[in-house]
Amino acid sequence: MIDQYKHQHLRIGSVSSEQISAWAKKILPNGETVGEVTKPYTLHYKTNKPEKDGLFCERIFGPIKSGICACGNYRVIGDKKDQPQFCEQCGVEFVDSRIRRYQMGFRMKKLSFHSINMECPISGMSLGMSNMKLRIQFMGVLNTPNKGVGLWSIQ
Repeated sequence: MIDQYKHQHLRIGSVSSEQISAWAKKILPNGETVGEVTKPYTLHYKTNKPEKDGLFCERIFGPIKSGICACGNYRVIGDKKDQPQFCEQCGVEFVDSRIRRYQMGFRMKKLSFHSINMECPISGMSLGMSNMKLRIQFMGVLNTPNKGVGLWSIQ
């Protein structure tokens, strides 16, 4: 933005949870709305695949492998068309897997599991984990010997 005196400035402000949930919602071609995280689960314990509507859901955050949906169908993602391409069976969009870093999900009601209570919109989990790792390194906990604290064993 440029004000009346031709000084450039940038305005930073907080965004409401309603605005983030509007950004996170996607409407599939069959009319179904996708974007809300309804389950606190991450991966299925036997298949090691993301749980549907969980924190790593492929429908919400994008596919794990580029151009391959959750049910295993494959589509070339190089074709640029006006309409995004979705799998009819599982609802995953055929896009590059790097979109998982930027996609957002939301949860309107309280999602409680273990000792974490989330009552706000969430982004991709890789972003949260990298921020958590940076905070730990900043505090000096990660580099101390005999602590045994890693990225997944934060207490």
